[in-house]
Amino acid sequence: PRLALQVLQEELASAPGEEHATLRLERARLLESGMASPGEALAEYRAVLELVPTAAPALLGSARLELMSGEGAQALAHAEEAIRSGAPSEVLDGHRLAGRIAEEMGQAPAAVAHLEAARVLDPTDLGVIQSLARHYTASGAWEPLTEVMGQEITLTPDPAARARLWLRRALLFRDILDRDRDALRCLREAVAADPMNLEAVAALRDYALERG
Repeated sequence: PRLALQVLQEELASAPGEEHATLRLERARLLESGMASPGEALAEYRAVLELVPTAAPALLGSARLELMSGEGAQALAHAEEAIRSGAPSEVLDGHRLAGRIAEEMGQAPAAVAHLEAARVLDPTDLGVIQSLARHYTASGAWEPLTEVMGQEITLTPDPAARARLWLRRALLFRDILDRDRDALRCLREAVAADPMNLEAVAALRDYALERG
């Protein structure tokens, strides 16, 4: 990285003005990847934004480093600007990052809004789905929780882990939402996924005994 930074610095010295933003962005990325001087990387990202205020990669880079340095409000503003101005992949990254920033700032509604937007754009992002599940559990938003738990189950390859999720979903349907049919279906799925899950087996047996 040190040699690459030196080469970039030399190119910057002789490059025409229209190439400066691209070269400084590359320099910022190298500095960030090495993480030896995050402050210098942030300065480079901000220099790019002075040249091109809507450059989504620089907005996202600035947001990542601002979050690390405790500048949450500025980080969130930059992530949301990247969402407005970025290409589709950058919009997705922006929502993921904005969700994480809002979480760390204690802004649960904003975090959920960004995470839900990310889930729409990428329904296979397990990290986003798990974050949403934590938010919905904390806020008692049970119906959305059942939905994201269903997606989490689909994305979980390990049968034992999948069985535990089926069981949690079953108890949610049974004990909170009073949806017996859905609870029974989930218990059957839990036992099918892992017949050694004794809690699921017992719950299914008790369910059958209660209903004759």
